Amino acid sequence: MTSNVSRTVFPLAAAILAAASGGSAAWAGTGIWTPVGPGVGDVTAIVTHAGSPGVVWIGLAAGGVYESMDQGAAWSWMGRPLGGSGVSALAADPGAAAGLWAATQDGFFHTTNGGASWSQVSDASYAAALGGNSPNVMTASGGVLFIEANDLEGEGGGRLLASSDGGASWLVAYDAAQGHWLRAMGAAASGAGGVYIAVVGSEFEAVKLLESVDGGRSWTTSAGPWDQSNGSGISQIAVSPSAVYVATDEDTLLRSTDGGATWETVLGGGGELSYVVALTADPRAPHTLWVADEGNDLWITRDDGATWRRRQLPDPPPYTASLLAVDPEAHALYIAYASLPGYGGTPGSLWRSRDGGASWQAMLLTPLDFTPPARVSWRAGDQGQMAMSVGGQAYLSANGGRTWSWLPVPFDVRDLDLDPSDPNRLIAASDYAVALSKDGGRTWSYAAYTEYLETLVRADRRTLFASGCGIQRSADRGKTWRIVLPCRWRDAKTLRYVQKIEIDAVHPESVYALTFLVVEGFLIPTHGVLAGRPSILWRSDDGGVTWKKAAEGLRAFALDPAGSRLYAIRESTLLRSDDGGAHWQTVAAAPPGLNELLADPTGPAAFFATDGDGMLRSRDGGSTWQRFNRSAVPKSYQYGSIFSLVLSPEDPHDLYAICDGAILHFAFPQAP
Repeated sequence: MTSNVSRTVFPLAAAILAAASGGSAAWAGTGIWTPVGPGVGDVTAIVTHAGSPGVVWIGLAAGGVYESMDQGAAWSWMGRPLGGSGVSALAADPGAAAGLWAATQDGFFHTTNGGASWSQVSDASYAAALGGNSPNVMTASGGVLFIEANDLEGEGGGRLLASSDGGASWLVAYDAAQGHWLRAMGAAASGAGGVYIAVVGSEFEAVKLLESVDGGRSWTTSAGPWDQSNGSGISQIAVSPSAVYVATDEDTLLRSTDGGATWETVLGGGGELSYVVALTADPRAPHTLWVADEGNDLWITRDDGATWRRRQLPDPPPYTASLLAVDPEAHALYIAYASLPGYGGTPGSLWRSRDGGASWQAMLLTPLDFTPPARVSWRAGDQGQMAMSVGGQAYLSANGGRTWSWLPVPFDVRDLDLDPSDPNRLIAASDYAVALSKDGGRTWSYAAYTEYLETLVRADRRTLFASGCGIQRSADRGKTWRIVLPCRWRDAKTLRYVQKIEIDAVHPESVYALTFLVVEGFLIPTHGVLAGRPSILWRSDDGGVTWKKAAEGLRAFALDPAGSRLYAIRESTLLRSDDGGAHWQTVAAAPPGLNELLADPTGPAAFFATDGDGMLRSRDGGSTWQRFNRSAVPKSYQYGSIFSLVLSPEDPHDLYAICDGAILHFAFPQAP
């Protein structure tokens, strides 16, 4: 009997798939590394557009943009056209219905089609104006783009950048002194009321609130309770056509209707308001303001603060809320939460309300900064249908990796399998169980339990393997499972960690598994070599039903896709076996520290390998090895090791590198 995990928690998975045509992942370009799908990082920007009701875009810290055409019910991953650095800020371009601007550390970009394609519009003035600072927040006001940029790691001064030509050229509209930062910025889209910034320094200095009504060319100081050394700080600023609002560190919200000459308290001061974490003026309703505080409350006024309605925010830790956006035409409200790795592994999330904050629904969860290595798989016979798991979240692609949709699964996902016979049948691996869905992800039931689970490997339309600590096998499309290689070895305190399973393409009844022996209590790594740990290569001649020892002391192995020949790494030697591992002969010396080996099907005796510094390739039988240039990898992914390598099952020129919380794609040029 299986136990039900979830009952109609989320919409049918098929309903959230982005409509797209099939195709291979070669769209990413040949000869370069391209990040595929969502990477780690929090939501850094939320944008709605008056010309596109119901459409919402978000930017992620690890780079790239998600687009939803239906108020967040379905999300399409728009790839990473913005280079390797993260998307720091987004702003709507009122001149195009699907026009957006995007600010990153490396450049300023523009799209007129919602992110399907991007162009870099900035010249050298953008980098010069940043001065090494990081862009944080952007707004478009009265035809002028403003970007708040701070030195987040050093003692440099914060800057406000301005552009009056759509981002083509930039100047520094305000340059704070060294050791001072811009803490908040606010401006109305229409330009009415000017632009406001809060400048902070040390705890002994007064906070300054500055206003400009001429696009940042000149500034005046606005007096208030923040202009003395022991006064209130400023956490948020919002500007509407009728008023300016300032949230202070003293849990009060102030309003000025005369351009900052005088201020009055419109909320707080009596203990009802907590520290304000997000403040948004409705862009199409001049008297409406939305306020989110860390007490898990949402405050709404539709009469410039004269009266307020109090609502509850969603369930995540309230003090992680960071962004608030509203789409009045679609009657939708969005709020984003930052991830908390130390808070039980809470991922970042995006929530939507369509009833003014009375109820909320999770629209997207983003992976944590520290995650298990990602996984990628394909539906057999259809390379366009792909699945990926990153940081416990599951994503689907209907077009070979060009766009991705989040699959809401009510548990952490380590790996995801797509049934080749039934598009609604999904199999997921969580930490300690295999789960099965027959309705596209609407409901899930546990099909098997294990001490530790990491990967799923499909042998044919009916047979699958689940591995992590030991191996389980299913011969009925994931409905039932049987242990075929126990997790515990001999003394019951030694565990068999399965690093890799590979199936002979010519003789599919032959299956190989490389295991490392670890002591109970030792943190089982989610990939990579276990240097110094005993290893055993196991072989099955009956499709994985029974197993016998084939070799010991190997660091990595690979099967020749053209036949049943085995290759392996033992210490710093490349070995070959023509009889299933019974006998081995030396092929060549290998670079030290290799921990993954993959046979290259595009050439005889060609290999890929990984070590702690990246990836290597040999095209002469292992006699010489060339290291791939890591500088070609976007900077957001130049961390950690490449844990494993995967070739597309239908196009051997498409290589995928599985990293810590990310997947990189490399398309090799094909001969004409």
